[in-house]
Amino acid sequence: MTKVNQKYVVLHSGNRDGYKVAEALFTANKLQFLVTDDYIFRFLLKKQNSIPLTHIKTSWLAVFWLVLYKIFQKQSFQIYKDNALSVKGASVANKYQTALIAYSYYALPAFDRLNPALKKILFQLHPHPTYIQKLYQEEIEALPEAKFSLAQEHELQHSPHLEQLKEEAHRADLIFCASSFTKKTLDFDRVLAPVHVVPYGVTLSKFEYQPRVFKEDHLRVIFVGSINQRKGIYYLLAAIKQLQNENYPIHLDIFGRGILDVNLVESFQLAHCTIHIAASFEELLTGYHQSDVFILPSICEGFGQVILEAMATGLPVIATDNTSLPDLISSPSEGVVVPIRDITAIVDQLKFMYHHPSLRLEMGKQSHQIAQHYTWQAFQQQFLQKLMAYE
Repeated sequence: MTKVNQKYVVLHSGNRDGYKVAEALFTANKLQFLVTDDYIFRFLLKKQNSIPLTHIKTSWLAVFWLVLYKIFQKQSFQIYKDNALSVKGASVANKYQTALIAYSYYALPAFDRLNPALKKILFQLHPHPTYIQKLYQEEIEALPEAKFSLAQEHELQHSPHLEQLKEEAHRADLIFCASSFTKKTLDFDRVLAPVHVVPYGVTLSKFEYQPRVFKEDHLRVIFVGSINQRKGIYYLLAAIKQLQNENYPIHLDIFGRGILDVNLVESFQLAHCTIHIAASFEELLTGYHQSDVFILPSICEGFGQVILEAMATGLPVIATDNTSLPDLISSPSEGVVVPIRDITAIVDQLKFMYHHPSLRLEMGKQSHQIAQHYTWQAFQQQFLQKLMAYE
């Protein structure tokens, strides 16, 4: 008997990962529709055209709320947008009697409206909110200076929407996420559905490899991300300050985006620190190529796409165990995993990088080789493999 080809509706707001899940399903002839809020505009502007408009369903009510959110930056408008998108996704899945793959932060309303006979599949973008709240509260107690930037994180807003985010994983029949750390946070909240870890990919042609030059006279360190305590920025600044006080010739480049606590950076009065706000892609790529070491001391990271970007360009990486780095490397010679909140560990590793330039260059070459195995094509193939095994 011929097996029926299982189709899926994908519910996805924005362009977070380039619609790679929907794109993979379309390529495999398994996409019923992508339900979204902005794909059609990207398609018409020729910024996104991997899925034809015949497979797109746009929630115009979600678009309406999205426009208002862009104008007024009110969190409630974004929540209304997500809810409208969820309702549309459930309606389409029910109409065509297909399983629903919903990204987190707007999955629950769709799951609640879905025909109980249809499968509910969640892509967990961020670590589970319950675990994040615990981490942030610990962080504020340990470091009162962190309160300002962490208070801006959604998980500390105590809104009704947060309770919705906590529940969506418990309603899913199957869950995908991009890192073992995210899976750990789901296990912490006793989520019972099977959880598969499928690491994200990187576009190698975009983040081009460049061999680094052997140098012993200084060390250039690069950080990319929000300048806030979720990224562990305080611990990085404290480590750099200590090294500079010990007369290590270290320059720090910070490429900031998202939440920007620039006052925190300036309070350390670092001798050699350049802050790049809203840098262009070309400027960022130059920053990667001119640096010797990439560091991401995050307290909490669903994946940390910048880790793969840096590795692809040929940079050795230092990152915490609450990021994707433990999933990407298999030995200390390929990258350095440090505990969260550990200034001493950051200082020690940067000293090692400074004193061993040849090993640092070799680690950068290995980083580039590892990145070859984490392309978006590899992500899509692994995702489809695990999904089809569930059918």
